[in-house]
Amino acid sequence: MIKTLKTLFKQDREKFIVPKSVQAVIPLKTMWEDGIFLVGRNK
Repeated sequence: MIKTLKTLFKQDREKFIVPKSVQAVIPLKTMWEDGIFLVGRNK
């Protein structure tokens, strides 16, 4: 049972990729022409 739990936890993890630039770190959703941008849901 412990082996099964370990395999489930390994599958649940998202692969972490080291970002190569600052733009890759900031999760921009939308950017408008006037310079306002949407980060995430309501930020």
